[in-house]
Amino acid sequence: MNKLFTSTRIIVVFALVMFEVVALLGIWRQPAETQILMLTLFIMVVVSALAYPNRILSAVTFGAAVAMYGLVVSVSEARVGVPIEIARGGLLLAIATLAAWGLSRHLEAVEQAFIRQTTLIEELSVYDPETGAIRASHFYPFINQEVDRARRYRLPFSIAIVQLVAEEDALLGSDQRSGHELNRNLTRLILATVRTVDRVGQGSGGEWLLLLPNTDRSGAQTLANRLVRLAADQQGVTITVGVATFPDDGADSQTLLDEAEAAQDFARMNAIPVVSRALLDA
Repeated sequence: MNKLFTSTRIIVVFALVMFEVVALLGIWRQPAETQILMLTLFIMVVVSALAYPNRILSAVTFGAAVAMYGLVVSVSEARVGVPIEIARGGLLLAIATLAAWGLSRHLEAVEQAFIRQTTLIEELSVYDPETGAIRASHFYPFINQEVDRARRYRLPFSIAIVQLVAEEDALLGSDQRSGHELNRNLTRLILATVRTVDRVGQGSGGEWLLLLPNTDRSGAQTLANRLVRLAADQQGVTITVGVATFPDDGADSQTLLDEAEAAQDFARMNAIPVVSRALLDA
């Protein structure tokens, strides 16, 4: 899309300059040699307009364009009043260039606004706008990135799967709170508990995925136990957590997810709050 905006800007600026210079100077009435020189002039004006962020380059190019126009006038058949013609042409070129500058700036502003809007839409599609958690369908690329980073720097990281236990009973409690409110409150609780570098993904059916960079098994278990305690104290619900750690429990994202899922299943079936692969091995 950036290439589209750049190409559009070039085409529009070139068309503007061509229209003004052709209309005002009458290139079609000049000899072939003059037409070639003026074509070169058009290109230089376009370069000057597109190079406006670099003021020195833009000014040098514009000065060369004015000099080129002077050469065009000098070699043309109408030699009378050459200085006047050069001054008039320089003024016209200045107007054309300023118009091109303004149009280029406007197109750049439109381009930047479009990029910001596109970025916002992409972020909204990745993150739940209500809770700030990553949607489950967008979570897995982050795991792959963390695997690559951990391999390069030889650092541990952990994946934790958090699941709400007996969700139906919680939803049918005396306060009659909705499943939507419960999921939202638990998501916010998790986000408030983890670090800013951690990533939280929210799945369906009361399940959350946690990506914990630079966290070994012990650190992940400590966080998991804290989440279990806070969920019981603040929300009155029970959660279980399955933990898998790179590289001890797996060297790729799918293996780590499978190990964390197996630990989560074991925790849920045996009513154990936090389970890691080490416990399964034991």
